[in-house]
Amino acid sequence: MTTRHFSWVGIPHSAIAGLLLLTSACGTGTEQENIELTQQEVKNFSVYVPLEDGVRLAVDIWLPENAQQLGTMPAAVEFTRYWRAMELQPSSNNMNNEIRQALDHGFAYVAVDVRGTGASFGSRGAEFSLAEVRDMPVVIDWIAKQSWSNGEVVAVGVSYSGNTAELTGLYRSDALVAAIPRFTDYDWYTSIVVPGGLKNAFITERWGDGTRMLDLNDTTVFGVHEGPISAENPKILGVKPVDSDQNRAQLAEASNQHVANRSLAENLGDLAYRDEYPSALSLEDASETGVSIHNFRKEFEATALPMYQWGSWFDAGTAAGILARFTLFDAPYRYVIGPWSHGAGHDANPFKVKDSPVEPSADEQANWIYGFARQAMKRVADFPGRQLQYFTVGENVWKTTDIWPPRGHRLKRMWLGAENMLASKSVESQQGQDVYKVDFSAGTGTSSRWATQLGGGDVWYGDRSQADRRLLTYTSTPLDQDMELSGTAVISLNLSSSRDDAAIIVYLEDVDESGYVRMLTEGQLRLLHRVDKELFDPVFGPSRTFEKQHGRKFVPGEVEEIELALLPLSVLIQQGHSLRISIAGHDVDTFIRVPAAGEAELTVYHGGSMLSYIDLPVIEKGH
Repeated sequence: MTTRHFSWVGIPHSAIAGLLLLTSACGTGTEQENIELTQQEVKNFSVYVPLEDGVRLAVDIWLPENAQQLGTMPAAVEFTRYWRAMELQPSSNNMNNEIRQALDHGFAYVAVDVRGTGASFGSRGAEFSLAEVRDMPVVIDWIAKQSWSNGEVVAVGVSYSGNTAELTGLYRSDALVAAIPRFTDYDWYTSIVVPGGLKNAFITERWGDGTRMLDLNDTTVFGVHEGPISAENPKILGVKPVDSDQNRAQLAEASNQHVANRSLAENLGDLAYRDEYPSALSLEDASETGVSIHNFRKEFEATALPMYQWGSWFDAGTAAGILARFTLFDAPYRYVIGPWSHGAGHDANPFKVKDSPVEPSADEQANWIYGFARQAMKRVADFPGRQLQYFTVGENVWKTTDIWPPRGHRLKRMWLGAENMLASKSVESQQGQDVYKVDFSAGTGTSSRWATQLGGGDVWYGDRSQADRRLLTYTSTPLDQDMELSGTAVISLNLSSSRDDAAIIVYLEDVDESGYVRMLTEGQLRLLHRVDKELFDPVFGPSRTFEKQHGRKFVPGEVEEIELALLPLSVLIQQGHSLRISIAGHDVDTFIRVPAAGEAELTVYHGGSMLSYIDLPVIEKGH
């Protein structure tokens, strides 16, 4: 069978994965014996749900074939912009693993094409627009009134539909009892699209082009079908029309309305600053402004919708987003950060071999997901206090905490020094400098933390020893004892640039006794944003607005102290291993090139009065 489509578009939906050991929050599973359904035992039908402004949303419903005998049931709803279902040859009811899991746990499954996508009508002025969010309670109320519904609805999803699951909490329907958002973008700018002020071309261009093709019902996005057409190798004919649209006239009309949609790349243009793209700042803003979750903390706290939030240390900025909610939000949420790729379909732990089975299995994790949903359905008022379950790679242990950074946290400073050393002590009497001619061919490959959101595959950097030869590196001597790092590392560099705008990317890596180099985490900063440092947060380090008023060109040759935070991590560095800081000026596989043309040199100064160092989030033994 030839692979014909990309899981980044959510077809089929990514396999559910995650850690689900939150016994105090979720119990030990659902309260009923699970059933296991086959395609033949499932009833699937579709309808249009009308909205007040005349737009109609395409909705698919999956129920057990014997639903009438089973009685009413709760529903899991997914709001997606990646087609709620496909029209296939031979015909199929599109039941995938996530739908099967919901049905097996006694939930109906409802998938919705959000406005301007799939078979739904309307057009899109922005992703996650307020118009799109305002549609959600209408659909949820409609679900609750159906004859098969018991009136209780849970919002679910991964990636885009994970964001929409969370956004259901802004205009909360009385029927909505919980949301389970997985691998979401807390802040559209820093989490995925423009981290550190560097536009993620991998996502903005390829994702933007692909979703536009989907909106126009263009099946070439899936590539060419190869081999005989069969149930195991079906041909994708397009988005599935609703059942009443026998002649495809409504689908054609809907697709024609989608022509007005703009791709993400078109919307962003040459964006460098956050405020060059309109974002909603209140629930009263214009319908076509996009909603970024980080702007609406008070609104989420007010609706107090129970949520089960998932992220990963190796998936773009999802872990940082989880930790922001965990430390800032006063809401009945549970949090999990694991060692996974986007969607948790793959194990991304760099201390395991490639393609290690994800643990726990998708079905085991679904037990916990729907266990959380069942508890929320009880309308329990006394959820346990703030709780985060996280995985420490290297040690390969799950841990639970009610604070972040965890207890025992302290900062350990290590200095960049002569002969490319990362030292435990500074040598202030010996001032030196290292000139790095930026290698614009350097990159992290197409299976990095930034690529996983598009391809849905594994995050795997492999051995970085060869890649590091293109970079400026500083390596410590082997550790004389194990060192746990859990939190956010912050690096401070005395730096000059030969250009008035440039990029700096800092990687933190583990080097074992054999010289094998493992990627742990990274941070990046477009130097245009270097003076935009509004706050220094003990959890996340320097905080920037990335607004135009704070931008400033670099004076070539002038030395400035540049401070940036790396993405958070939890890792055990074993005795005998070394730590390495690797500095790049570009990632050819991910970000736009800064400067756009020509050569660039970065000079790092160390020792004397120009110290460069990194503060590492060490956890003392016994905690």
